[in-house]
Amino acid sequence: FNCAFYFDNDVRTEYAKRNNGSSSLVQANDVVFATHATIITLLTIIQCFIYESNGQRVSTPVVVASASVVLLSTISIICIKLQIQPFGHQFKVLDWLYWLGYLKLGVSVVKYIPQVMLNHQRRSTAGWNIYNVLLDFSGGTLSIAQLLVDATIQESWDGVIGDPVKFWLGSASLLFDVIFMAQHYCLYNHHTLNHNQDSFAPFLPNRHNQHLLEQEEEQASPSSDELSAALLGADAD
Repeated sequence: FNCAFYFDNDVRTEYAKRNNGSSSLVQANDVVFATHATIITLLTIIQCFIYESNGQRVSTPVVVASASVVLLSTISIICIKLQIQPFGHQFKVLDWLYWLGYLKLGVSVVKYIPQVMLNHQRRSTAGWNIYNVLLDFSGGTLSIAQLLVDATIQESWDGVIGDPVKFWLGSASLLFDVIFMAQHYCLYNHHTLNHNQDSFAPFLPNRHNQHLLEQEEEQASPSSDELSAALLGADAD
């Protein structure tokens, strides 16, 4: 999306036609950000295949949804390139980019929800790092600020209206970051888990949890030598 808006002259021309001649507000830093995010995501995916997963796997609904998105996106761009009009309307590459942008917005909103629910169910944020949320909050704030400053310099809000995904992405990030910070610093600040294994329970399979529980029980239970010594001490008294 960002690369097309920044480098593709046809996309930029079509954008200007639809937004009263205003140019796109996508800047070089947006391209760098998107490229960096893509590389880091690919590395994370590779790690998922290389490292031990302890039996965890991608759920079937996620696989089906991801495959459907890729399939629909591929069919859409093929129809555009072949100038096929499936709904009686000739879609442009710009329309396809907007489609991808709204998909990104949907995925970004959905990805936050499981962690919010997990923190609520556990009544704790133990074992979860807040620093990434603080950085995300800073990035979302600066992203929206940049968009508004660029629109002010351009003396037109067409840049904001023409790129709604960037605005709503930043807004969604800020909303969920505030929820996370409220959970971490206010709601569950004094709530800690009773057992070490509970910190891992939502993330690792039951066999691993059982192993941790057995270890804790062994450490908590006195050994036979300790029991004998205690009994001898009692007899001596």
